[in-house]
Amino acid sequence: MKRFSPYILLAIMCGILFCWRLGSTPLIGLDEALYSECSREMLAGGNYIVPTCNGSLFLDKPPLVYWLQAASMRAFGVNSFAVRLPSMLAALLIVAFTVHLASRLYDRRSGIMAGFILANAMLTAGLARMAIMDQLFALFITVSLGAFLLSYFEKWSRKGYLLFWAAMGISTLIKGPVGILLICSIVALFLILKRDLQSLKSAAPVWGILILLAIVLPWYVLVQIHTDGKFVQEFFVHQNLQRAMGKDFSHNQPFYFYLPIFVVGFFPWSIFIPLAWKMQARFSRPDVSVFMTVWMVVVFGFWSLCRSKLPSYIFPMFPAAAVMVGLMWAEINKSAKTNSLFKYSTVVFTASILIAVAFHIALRFLPEPIPGLGIALYVMGLAIMIGSGVSLILVRLNKTDAAFGALCSAMAVFMAAAVIIGLPIASQKLSTPAINMARQIEKHTLSNERVIAYRLSPELAPMMGFYSQRPVFFLKTHDSLVNAVLAGNVTLVVAYKADHEDLPKGGITAGRGGNLVLYKFD
Repeated sequence: MKRFSPYILLAIMCGILFCWRLGSTPLIGLDEALYSECSREMLAGGNYIVPTCNGSLFLDKPPLVYWLQAASMRAFGVNSFAVRLPSMLAALLIVAFTVHLASRLYDRRSGIMAGFILANAMLTAGLARMAIMDQLFALFITVSLGAFLLSYFEKWSRKGYLLFWAAMGISTLIKGPVGILLICSIVALFLILKRDLQSLKSAAPVWGILILLAIVLPWYVLVQIHTDGKFVQEFFVHQNLQRAMGKDFSHNQPFYFYLPIFVVGFFPWSIFIPLAWKMQARFSRPDVSVFMTVWMVVVFGFWSLCRSKLPSYIFPMFPAAAVMVGLMWAEINKSAKTNSLFKYSTVVFTASILIAVAFHIALRFLPEPIPGLGIALYVMGLAIMIGSGVSLILVRLNKTDAAFGALCSAMAVFMAAAVIIGLPIASQKLSTPAINMARQIEKHTLSNERVIAYRLSPELAPMMGFYSQRPVFFLKTHDSLVNAVLAGNVTLVVAYKADHEDLPKGGITAGRGGNLVLYKFD
């Protein structure tokens, strides 16, 4: 039983951080609303080839996540738990595979440490609880690269290369060709550094490419046919090429954007990355460490060069970072040389104090009080400050196992408070108006009546569509709204109170929700 106790503890921690009360939090933000409503419309309409959102073509991403979310909704109903279930399961699988990867390449101790590190990194639990693409995308990037690595170092048979190609193909059904680009770039750069391009022949390239094409081509061909050729322009040109160049998107960021994102998103383990790199030469398999470093650098560098950036894009580098830092903690324990570890642990403790103080100050500057948020922030601040302080003392006493456990425990409490207490509080404030308005829409509409969101924040239309279970069309201009009202049938319009004077004449107030008003035009 003692042999399996670390795995049981890891499973319990993942269950709390990823799964506990997963559906108690309403949808948050634009991406969750868009992808969830797209999946709901796919399930409701039965068209699994052409994605739509708010009744219009939605060709931003390939359909695999929509398929999984639609299947989950068929089983569990249209709710936030169902659409988040694929991300949650992906988070469990990526932690499990990271444990397996590090255990096979190094040893059991390194594997379990890597698993704990990845599971309680700040960004991991957040993405596990969101109905977006990134957790699933990172899973198949990790499986593909892990299969290559295990096959290359003969920990698996050569058949493992087939999984390398298959997982690469599946990643392309989640986010498009960027999956192939990242995976091939990492493998190619590693083999160039090793001066071992001949090993590509062992990777079953002919069979592999056939598997890749068999997975990718059917949907890409069908959607191009069903959209009369619009797919190529929208997906490849607009959503990939122009997104990379920063055109037509609102989330353009400077090249250094991901440095603080990684430090915070992988905290506190990000602080130990330089020490892990310094110790590479002492690791039992330095070639594996080179691969992990290439993995991290390529993902980080690629997204840094793209002008359009979101914090979640660099998550596929986290498993490699977890393996590196987990191995570092395991090797430090074996060598009993903890002077360097003490220095980095001091940085973690100092940063934790600053985080706790920042949380305390932030509460005083909120525009309006948010009931319950203070409790979450105080628990988070105290947990990381006390845990990192205890860890620092234990490192000084050369008790590195206990120090690692203290830091893991602190982060587990920190993240549990964030996702179980803080996240629901924040989401209620952000999502309640849209949910209340969705109930009003359900009450006042028939199946043939149109619902229009006029000049609302972009996330409100798909969110109201998801919770009212009918498309909510988004219009920006006064003329388009007038034309829609005059087109016939009863039309309901959701608008901000401040835009009342801009609406066509003849509407009556049918419902209210926060600063939103529902108008009915006959």
